[in-house]
Amino acid sequence: MQEDFELGSIRTARLVCFFLCVQHRYNLKFAISFIERYNKRKHNLEGKNIMSMLTLAQAKEILPKHTTEQHLFVHAAAVSAAMGAMAEHFGEDKAYWEAIGYLHDVDFEKFPQEHCHHVRELLTNEPVDEEDMENIIAHGYGICTEEVQPSSNLQKSLFAVDELTGIIHAYSLMRPEGMEGMEVKSLKKKFKDKKFAAKCNREIIKNGVADLGMDLGDVMACCIKGMTEHKAELV
Repeated sequence: MQEDFELGSIRTARLVCFFLCVQHRYNLKFAISFIERYNKRKHNLEGKNIMSMLTLAQAKEILPKHTTEQHLFVHAAAVSAAMGAMAEHFGEDKAYWEAIGYLHDVDFEKFPQEHCHHVRELLTNEPVDEEDMENIIAHGYGICTEEVQPSSNLQKSLFAVDELTGIIHAYSLMRPEGMEGMEVKSLKKKFKDKKFAAKCNREIIKNGVADLGMDLGDVMACCIKGMTEHKAELV
């Protein structure tokens, strides 16, 4: 949602919450999450409290400033798609989760040996706030950084699906149907074959899924759903 809301009163906050409930079929969990996130994002601009929320369109404008390799754009699209499906699973803001997913490797090409250590450096002058940066940095926890431990469903989901989307994408490339009709059962067989997409760390995926408190098959199903919906971007 791109509009700027001015929450100068309780009445305005209630109107925003009502609007979100209607737009999202009375999903109170989503509306409450939005308002909580809003309260964290208020900043002063020309004397007014205005919300700035990262959008997928903005993420797609930012990433090319720091990335040139095509496979990284494909990976960004895959993670974004998977994050959108995970957001739906948790009843969260799909568009925002997709934006974070798309931008999660923003510093990888320039600083592959210092991944997640240069996120703030690259995004400070972009329409990205501290919470966005922490959400991005958290996916490297215990791998390349100890700065932000995943604590929210968004952060835990990004940690879990990052490597998993690599396995799913690799599997889709060897199937005549691509993403269409992919089943969790057959994907699990590829997951168990450590020689397949060997660079995708299974332990990281398992740890991420466990941290979410979900079944691996359910996370796979979410990723397959999201990536199938965006299959045109994964070629």
